[in-house]
Amino acid sequence: MKHPMSPPALNASAPVPASSAATGASQAGQSDSDDLAALGQIGDLFGGVNALFAALALAGVLWAGILQRRALLDARAAYELERRSVVRQQFETTFFHLVTLLREVGQDTQAVPSRRVTSNPMLQDIPVDFRQVADVLFSAVRTARSSISHQQLIQELIEHYDSEVQATCASALGRYFRALHQTLALIDSQPADCLDEKDKVRYANIVRGQIPDSLVLLLAANGLRSSAAKTRQLIIRYGLLKYLADTHEQKLGPALRVAYGQEAFEGHAARQKRRSASVA
Repeated sequence: MKHPMSPPALNASAPVPASSAATGASQAGQSDSDDLAALGQIGDLFGGVNALFAALALAGVLWAGILQRRALLDARAAYELERRSVVRQQFETTFFHLVTLLREVGQDTQAVPSRRVTSNPMLQDIPVDFRQVADVLFSAVRTARSSISHQQLIQELIEHYDSEVQATCASALGRYFRALHQTLALIDSQPADCLDEKDKVRYANIVRGQIPDSLVLLLAANGLRSSAAKTRQLIIRYGLLKYLADTHEQKLGPALRVAYGQEAFEGHAARQKRRSASVA
């Protein structure tokens, strides 16, 4: 009895064709290459995201710096505003204290003679007020001859002031003029960030309004003395001779204008107009 024929057994050690091995290796290499490419693309994606986040972080730092700088500038501006306010308050407190003192001295019209050496009987042995002193000074100068020059008239005014006024009323007038000078010097010394030019003129006008008419001539004569150079500058700068009495103006006005200049007799608007015209 014949058995059916069995299929031939495969030989495990039989060699694989070279073409099949190469194909498999190529496919495996291609798969690895595709995987690496995909991983590279993913890495590139994360790199771009990292760059984006780095840029956003840098922008955030810059914005924070800008905000901090603005905050510092605002704080500095607030501090400067507060400082100016404090300086202005301190100035006004001192200023109005001096104005009050000036008013009190001006109202105290009894100028007790400090020395009884004058030859004028009106100023001997009795207290006199500032108006009377100004009248005595003006009467002494008014008698000067009409042909006298402005310079000679000013020199006579100074001489009569020294002999008739300083000799009798130095204490009272000195107190008043010192208070006046301190008040004007306080205004003039303020920095521009505290008081601008208009503010200085406004406060100086308050002071000028406190000067009695009878004292304007005495102020003019006092400012002509060599020891009162700083006071003379303040008289010119703030036009303190603007309200010189009409009777004094007629006799002494032209000579005083030669000595002081027109600005000492003008208000701020007129001075500004004159300066603008000279510049143009």
